[in-house]
Amino acid sequence: MLEILKPGGLLVVEDGDLTSAGSSPASSLHWFADLFGRLGPTHGVDYALANHLYHLVKAAGFLDSDIEIHQPAVARGEDRFLLKWSVEEAGPHIKRILALYSACQICKNMMQWKRP
Repeated sequence: MLEILKPGGLLVVEDGDLTSAGSSPASSLHWFADLFGRLGPTHGVDYALANHLYHLVKAAGFLDSDIEIHQPAVARGEDRFLLKWSVEEAGPHIKRILALYSACQICKNMMQWKRP
């Protein structure tokens, strides 16, 4: 990427940390965060990559780098389902998920995120 970026150009790199989700009062978001923290290592995915992103960009040769951190809070709308969609996307790996949690725990937490 460094070689194709124009001088003075701007490169935006973004990633979310799915292991840090939570809510107040506590909800199934905490369960989803724990799930991603456990599921990632079982198939070589780092769902907390965002924590290392700035250093990865610097290590790639982007020496004049800057960082902005955004901590979104989504109470309404479709975007609040991001973690639920991520679990559904992990569906093919359900056997690995079941090894980490009981089917009852999974169903209970998924039901809390049903669309109105």
